[in-house]
Amino acid sequence: MPWEKGKSGNPKGRPKAGLAMSELIVKLLEAGPKAAIRKAIETQPEAVKRKWMVAEALVNRAIDGDTKAIQLVLEYMEGKPTQRIEATTESTIMVAHEDTIDDKLAAMRHQVLAAGNGAG
Repeated sequence: MPWEKGKSGNPKGRPKAGLAMSELIVKLLEAGPKAAIRKAIETQPEAVKRKWMVAEALVNRAIDGDTKAIQLVLEYMEGKPTQRIEATTESTIMVAHEDTIDDKLAAMRHQVLAAGNGAG
């Protein structure tokens, strides 16, 4: 079926992108206590609730004192610190860590999903 001349094939336009994980974490931290975080998630559309739930799990673990979760939250908010390495030529080289946030987040997602399925 051909498009009608002068009429858009997508009148609502491109869907808006969801929030980045770092933005979700900041919003959840600003929400306050865990009950307020849960309420913030419940107000989200179904299509983005899982992403919010992963962020919630990370934030809750950080709030409970999990040092790895705290580290991840700080890395999402402030960025991963660079590591200085002194070379024998007396010059300084900046090297980033090999493990990425995405690797750690994937592992966290797996744990959260496994716990949600009753496997954890």
